Amino acid sequence: SDSSASSTRDLIIGTERGQLLHVIIEGKEKTVKPLFAFDLGGPGNEHRRVPVCGVHRERTVSASDGTERTAIFAAAGCGIYAFVGPNLETLFQKYQGETATSRALVYEVPRDSPRGELHVDASCVGPAFSKVLFWLTGVGVLAATIKNPIEADNAVLESPPGII
Repeated sequence: SDSSASSTRDLIIGTERGQLLHVIIEGKEKTVKPLFAFDLGGPGNEHRRVPVCGVHRERTVSASDGTERTAIFAAAGCGIYAFVGPNLETLFQKYQGETATSRALVYEVPRDSPRGELHVDASCVGPAFSKVLFWLTGVGVLAATIKNPIEADNAVLESPPGII
């Protein structure tokens, strides 16, 4: 959805309190809807929320049926996460429950990166439409090609990503 002079359309925002929010501003009206919370910890451990330090939305295509897929990448704590689905309205439905965060985890680094950055740019090698995701972390820069088309919703980045 494209923005206009009076509307932002769909914004995905990560917060310091570990949430992904869907925000729409239409003129003077604003709608804020929580999409996902990065609750880390497990049974017997105190749950903790880690700040989201980067968010990126990408459109890709399913290799099996050619349908458009939406991928939301988020950098939070020690991990880069990918949420993939047919559209924003249904995207987070399969990432609910106690193991939601681990199901979305794509790659983990050894220590939290509270001030990391997430960037996507055109690839300098390969097909003209290919893109590379870069994540600035406390241990270096993670770089991975975003697959397009994708074979499965849980395989949206090349594996394993490289650390620069």
